[in-house]
Amino acid sequence: MAVVRSRKTKILGLYVFSMALLLVYWALDQSDSMNHFLDKVYSKHVHIGFSIYAVHGLLKVALLVGGISIPLLVSGFLLMEKRKGLGK
Repeated sequence: MAVVRSRKTKILGLYVFSMALLLVYWALDQSDSMNHFLDKVYSKHVHIGFSIYAVHGLLKVALLVGGISIPLLVSGFLLMEKRKGLGK
């Protein structure tokens, strides 16, 4: 496994990873087959269906929070670093 040493490459990688998280979230949200599967399981087994709904919802929330927070944090750190550099 190659070690990424360039700072710009690491930052770009975080932004790409964030976009991938948002894409997976969008795919899960727009998936008719997943919603059909969840409805089918929930109608047969209420307890298992509820558990799958809960895991599906938590996964979607985690993807959305991760996809939004990563670029915000990276941008914030870059702005703080730039501001510190200008103040000296």
